[in-house]
Amino acid sequence: VPPARSSSAVIDLPAVEKAGDVAEAAREVIAAAARGELTLAEAREWMALLERQRVAIETQDLAVRLELLEEESRVREVREKRRR
Repeated sequence: VPPARSSSAVIDLPAVEKAGDVAEAAREVIAAAARGELTLAEAREWMALLERQRVAIETQDLAVRLELLEEESRVREVREKRRR
C-alpha cells in the first residue's frame, strides 16, 4: 500500500523577499483559514513554511551585515597601521 499523500493547499500569497514580507503573507494565510479556504492544519503548515522562510531570510541578512562589518573593521585596521 503506497503511503498516503496530503493534498496540496493552494493559496495566493504576496511575494516574500524580506523578513517584513512574512507578516503580510501570514495575514493572508490567517484570512484564508478564516474564510474556510484552508483547513487549520493547512494554515499551520503554511505558517511553518513562512517561519522557515523568515529564518532563512534573516540568516542571509545577518550574514551580509556581518561581512560588511568585518570589511569595515579591516579597513579601519589598515588605516590605523598606516598612521603609525
